[in-house]
Amino acid sequence: MNGNDRTSGEAAGSASAREREAAEQARARETIADQRRAARTVVESALARRRVSGRDLAPPAAPRATGDARRSGAMSARDRFLASCGFKPVDRIPYHELVIYGQAIDRWLTEGLPTDQYHVCDLMGGNEYFGTDRWEHFELDLGLLPAFDRVVLEETDETVLFVDGQGVKRLASRHGVSHGHTSNMDQYIEFPVKDRGDFERLKPRLDPSRAGRYPRAWSDLTRRYATRDYPVGIMGGFGLFSGLRRLMGTETACTLFYDDPALAHEMLDFLTAFAIETYRKALQEVRLDYVEIWEDFAFKDRPFVGPGIFTEFLAPRYRRFTDFVRRHGVEFVSLDSDGNFDVLIPQLIAVGVNVIWPVEVAAGMDAPALRRKYGHDLVLWGGIDKREIAKGPAAIEREVLRQVPRLIEDGGYVPHLDGSWPGSIPYDCFLYYMELKAAVAEGRFGS
Repeated sequence: MNGNDRTSGEAAGSASAREREAAEQARARETIADQRRAARTVVESALARRRVSGRDLAPPAAPRATGDARRSGAMSARDRFLASCGFKPVDRIPYHELVIYGQAIDRWLTEGLPTDQYHVCDLMGGNEYFGTDRWEHFELDLGLLPAFDRVVLEETDETVLFVDGQGVKRLASRHGVSHGHTSNMDQYIEFPVKDRGDFERLKPRLDPSRAGRYPRAWSDLTRRYATRDYPVGIMGGFGLFSGLRRLMGTETACTLFYDDPALAHEMLDFLTAFAIETYRKALQEVRLDYVEIWEDFAFKDRPFVGPGIFTEFLAPRYRRFTDFVRRHGVEFVSLDSDGNFDVLIPQLIAVGVNVIWPVEVAAGMDAPALRRKYGHDLVLWGGIDKREIAKGPAAIEREVLRQVPRLIEDGGYVPHLDGSWPGSIPYDCFLYYMELKAAVAEGRFGS
């Protein structure tokens, strides 16, 4: 075979491979479409039974829209996000869900998710297969840079004891890891900051100008974001209690306010200034739609810090941060925390937080009750009890219909699961929930 023949053969083989890949992707899309149609049929049958039996649990909810906004497809994902969170008319609510854990992906692959399509499970960023809106975010690295070398201290067949790049000694299980997610939380044993001296030694690693704090393709991102039609925000970075916890651990972060209040004030001032300077470039170069404060500072029935500690230590720094991002045109400042922190919500609103998520039902956070209590001062994302979604159609209907129709009619609400999707939820329950939520949001429920 001469060179020309070989080149022609390689080109033909490459084209054939591309055709096979395209055909496989088309089949996968059709499989998911078939599954969604099947789920839709089940939902419509359930709704028909409700109409016959007169058991509607809530009135039909038409989208809050007038004029041009009511026409299908009239709003971009960004316009829909901003209008919905601003309690303004929309064509429909944003369709948004959180991360799918690897354990759920493994289960769903055995229950009908196409085997070559598990990567489509990025629901947060937007998903054409499952119908979620494009909703992007990026993270800025507020950790220690340069990071420490990872050092393994001890290994067994079951566990690994190591010091991570942030100087935290951890014991990790070797089991339960799937697609980058672990079902077993590491045990955090020792943290790098125990006193003022440790903090002073780490300050050089908390330099806002350190290379690596921004995404590598930052210039490409800024060009793409300049002409976008979808919302973009910063997530997973700044937090006050979480900032102390990452350096000192939960127990010391809780007691520092009492044991060494002067150091607590100093550290919180430093971390706030550090975050502001790190974020400054992003806020100058991209018109952001939201900025997240990440805390996770509550457990089942109360937060780790009470109102008094919040007022003295956290509130002034929150206000400094929210004033800074608002001066750069950011309308929505969200706070991400599992657990029940209802007692702090009035203070959070007062310092400029106007969105909370994921509204964890198992901890007693209830979206309808929060709306009655705080009205339009607070936008709610989440609030769908993951435990109920795992129980099947009847439980899914109860959970969705008890809150979604009235809250979307009022606005300022994006319904999604109150946490990431766990392996306890079957694939058909996921599909059923997604279709029922869409039926309610689009005014098809009860019609």
